[in-house]
Amino acid sequence: PFVAETFNSKFKSTAIFSTHKPETIIAQLSDALYNMSINYELNDKKWKMVFENTKRPEANEADDKAKPTEGKDIKFMEGCRVSAKLLRVDEERICLDFSRVTGSSWHFYEVIKELKKQLKDIHDSTY
Repeated sequence: PFVAETFNSKFKSTAIFSTHKPETIIAQLSDALYNMSINYELNDKKWKMVFENTKRPEANEADDKAKPTEGKDIKFMEGCRVSAKLLRVDEERICLDFSRVTGSSWHFYEVIKELKKQLKDIHDSTY
């Protein structure tokens, strides 16, 4: 259920509000994830989608100068697992709510920022 207090504007918003049909929102989200090369699992019965995104570390100058005892070959991958679900706000609006299941908070917000850019056409309402 949609709980208005969860979407207080004081907090960083990880939701998109839309007047489009649920089918359209899910289709647009699927396309956006495809464009970002992210695989997802869709639960048709609950209007819910789960996906993972991992960012591979980039080599930098410090890696070349590192001594073998400093773990030169060890690189940590940053990523997150995200749940996206549709919540009915009222008769006209639907909330596409993203929540981080596991992983990096920073990476989660970066993924959501990119998704919001790609979903700007359906983000046509506010709470």
